[in-house]
Formats: sequence, C-alpha cells, structure tokens
Amino acid sequence: MKNTIKIEMEIEIDDTKYDVLVSYHWEKDGIGAYEFWGFKGYDPGIIYPVIEEIEPLFTDAKSQFENFVWLSRHITANFDKLAETLGEEIIARNDCYASDDPA
Repeated sequence: MKNTIKIEMEIEIDDTKYDVLVSYHWEKDGIGAYEFWGFKGYDPGIIYPVIEEIEPLFTDAKSQFENFVWLSRHITANFDKLAETLGEEIIARNDCYASDDPA
C-alpha cells in the first residue's frame, strides 16, 4: 500500500518561478533478507521518492487563465527531468539517505 503525500514546491522555467503541487510516495528497492548458495545476507535497499503527479498552482484567475495550458504542457513534456529534480529536493528536505526511513 502506498501512502501518497502532496506538498507545494517551486519549479523554475526561464528564470521564472511557478508554484506546483507535487504528489509522491516513498519506495524501497531492497529485497531484505536473502540466502545465496549458503551465504546469508540482508539488502536494506535505498528509499527514494516516486513522483506521481506535478500540478500547476495559481493564486489568481488571470495568471491561471494565461499560464495554465502552457505550464501544463511544459510539465508533461519535461516530466522526467522535473520529477528527478523535485525528487532530489524532497530527499534533501527530508535529509534521508540509503536505508533511512523518511516517513
């Protein structure tokens, strides 16, 4: 079961900052305890954020009308790059590293 978290963040496009709502959840890529040819070990894995959605946020109707379609298209076209950047910022905010549990 994934627990989706939503936070407000900023993205910068051409020296202009835009507020966005980022939905994400934490995942862990470790396999836990294992045995391989008699060797017993434990793989704690790395905990990392998975960005599910990035939504534009606007404070007034005028800017929403003028920029919503453009910003939505920009987010869609650059989702992977934005998700990577925002994911790194989420990790920095939570001060988490491999096998730390941010939740």
